[in-house]
Amino acid sequence: MTNPDLSRELVRAVVEQLVAHKHLIVMPGKTSDLVAELAPLGVRAAALLGEHSSQTVLDGLEETVADLAEQLLDSAHVEEVFAEDRVVRRESLRVLREGLTRAIVDARECRPTISIELERLPQYVLVLPEKLADQPTLRAAFERAGDRAGADLTHYDEGDKRVVYELWNQEPSDERIGLQDAVAEELAHAGFARFVVDLKESDLQEPLPRAARAGATSSSPEPELASFQDFNFKLAVLQVLMFETTAIRPRFDVHTFARQENLNLDELDDRIIPMVREHFERLAIPVALLDGITSLAQDGGDEIYAQLSPGWDGEDRRFSIHSAGDSKWLRNLRRVSLFHGDPAVLEGFRRLGIEAKWT
Repeated sequence: MTNPDLSRELVRAVVEQLVAHKHLIVMPGKTSDLVAELAPLGVRAAALLGEHSSQTVLDGLEETVADLAEQLLDSAHVEEVFAEDRVVRRESLRVLREGLTRAIVDARECRPTISIELERLPQYVLVLPEKLADQPTLRAAFERAGDRAGADLTHYDEGDKRVVYELWNQEPSDERIGLQDAVAEELAHAGFARFVVDLKESDLQEPLPRAARAGATSSSPEPELASFQDFNFKLAVLQVLMFETTAIRPRFDVHTFARQENLNLDELDDRIIPMVREHFERLAIPVALLDGITSLAQDGGDEIYAQLSPGWDGEDRRFSIHSAGDSKWLRNLRRVSLFHGDPAVLEGFRRLGIEAKWT
């Protein structure tokens, strides 16, 4: 049933119920006109199918039936209303709830499912099998992933480590990739996996083995990871790898993170968010990804700084680089444009043969 059909059906069911119980009398031959008049309220009720909070649905229905009761009293198509306002509301609410419940059941019967295997998650996370025993927390992570990707968790098979979801959208294009990314990120945020990066085929002699992705031992060597001493230098690198290219994915989004952690960004002013800083500090960067970086150019409008401190105005020196030492990881670095700071930092880059200036 389409939403227009559903909205009319909901309103017609309410009118027929009220008439059948002699709560009101409709003018002769005017039932269809009354249904058409009340149709916008049916549309409001049908739109609640898109909500996934039962309290939101209930609140929306109560507002709708209040307006419906008032409109019935004022309608020229209604000859008389015999029932008290509270009775009209109660009956209307019951009929609308039953109608929406039937629509939800009908919709669920044709919703497509997607199965996600934990051993086949994107390569930018390593699942930690020894952590998966905490079933309640694990299930909560799966449910958050579903909410983000537009799907309901229906089953988790602990034996073969497979998660099954039902999609909210009945005509998905290709939802698997988005759902896999959401599962990967939520597992990492909850401590069931750790972030690495999405290594390109050019960075590996062969695809990363499934056993390695699942955290088991493998004969393949681990990629060499850069160990940055200056966090602000690492941020400048992440700006390139995460926001200017796709070498590291998924791109971190502070607004999504804030919703997950119940943070109010407006209350943080221009402060650095500690949990976001910790995330970027832990994020591993393989040295192989750094060879393509030939220049770094810090700018107050860079996305990386908006993730750490959404309210930062770019005026102070909190993100100034303190040392040229970490340039040893960027073998092809030729030029840097830096936030103002200690002049000795520019000289340090220049001594390494790297052009350096203030932004």
